[in-house]
This record gives sequence, C-alpha cells and structure tokens, in this order.
Amino acid sequence: MNDCHFIYRIFRIRYINNSKTGIISNTIEKIITVIAVPTKIEFELDKEELKPIENLIMTVKVLDQADDPVNEEVDVKIFKDALIMRDEVLFEEAVEANEEFIVEFDDSTKPDGYIIIAEYEDLKEETSIEILPYAAVST
Repeated sequence: MNDCHFIYRIFRIRYINNSKTGIISNTIEKIITVIAVPTKIEFELDKEELKPIENLIMTVKVLDQADDPVNEEVDVKIFKDALIMRDEVLFEEAVEANEEFIVEFDDSTKPDGYIIIAEYEDLKEETSIEILPYAAVST
C-alpha cells in the first residue's frame, strides 16, 4: 500500500469528574490517522466525440473511500472498440492521477469508436470516445 493517508483531529473530548470539591473538566486532543483506500476511478474528458486530428484533454481521477484524491500514477490505454482489435493500442502511458493531460491523435487515426481503460492497483474503469469521420468540404 502506498503512503497515502489523511489525518483527522478530534478536539474537545471532555473529561468531567463530579467530586465534592466541584466539577473538574479537561479537554484532550487526539490524532487519528486513517489510511486512504483507493475505491474508484473516474474520467473527466473535454469531449466524447472528436473531429479528426483533434486532441483529447483528459483527467483520470483516483479517489479514496472519502472521495478524496489519491495522487499516484495510473495506467491508461486507448484502443479500438472491438475485442479483436484490442492489441492495436493507440495510447499507453502511466499518468499522474487527478492531473489533466493531453492525448494527441495523428492523421493516421481512423474514425471509429475507441475504449479508454484506466487501471490502478485492483481498480479498473473504462469509458469510450468516438473519432468522427472526415466531413466533406463544399466549395
């Protein structure tokens, strides 16, 4: 497990002792460390349909049980949306989770549906994008 954690501080734990001499009260501070457990991956895409040669701006979020970001590297792959074409990888990179990055598609990228898969430890999530066909230009 990575060294991800966040700390909650609990203040005002009151100790009250009723005695013959009066009420004695004290406030104690305790620190509790809670380990962040990555629980889900979410995608933020600037668009789901791209024109040919457009870039995709994307953020892959890895979140813990409190929906706080887990800032580690996440593996991202993009390939054609067909089981038989999954060896044809267009993009494969380890990127920083929760940080925006750009995927550049060149002019050899064919119009089609593409799957994006992000993996971190035991978590895996996927989404899809569509590269639109070239539009005819009228003159």
